[in-house]
Amino acid sequence: MGQRRESSPVTVPILAARRILIATDGSPGALRAAQWAASALGEAVDDIILLAVADRSPAPASTALVLLSGEDDPGLAEPALQDAGRAIVATRAVLGDRPARGAIMHGAPAEGILRGIDWFRPDAVVLGKRGRGRSGRRLLGSVAAAVAARSPVPVFVVPAVFGGDADGPDPATPA
Repeated sequence: MGQRRESSPVTVPILAARRILIATDGSPGALRAAQWAASALGEAVDDIILLAVADRSPAPASTALVLLSGEDDPGLAEPALQDAGRAIVATRAVLGDRPARGAIMHGAPAEGILRGIDWFRPDAVVLGKRGRGRSGRRLLGSVAAAVAARSPVPVFVVPAVFGGDADGPDPATPA
């Protein structure tokens, strides 16, 4: 009863969906979430969207979405857009040879992710938790909590460290 269970990768049935949105800011928690998603995604997934949010600059009135072709685009002049582009490139690298497309939304992180969900209509969303762990004050970070509360699709929140081990993918928390 007092023994600690070893965690192992788990394939979650909902991730057998055809379209998955992975929210990323390039942080270790976001990369860990992408790593978990890459190990848990079923072969049926044929559309992976990597979504970053440029939150430090106001969006031009006519554009809320910037699509990236796959490479870090030197034409992204605003520092927030450059950061978002780098986050997508770093996250794409974690996925290995799985094809994925990148997108950048302008705005606050939770709002940008929710707009991305509306825009792309994924079957599920995967995002990392930056939170404070078991001794922290919150079970979910504020962005994860806001997205999970308002998302019309399942949201899987992957802790940056699970069970004291940051080396391999572990089960995500369905929010």
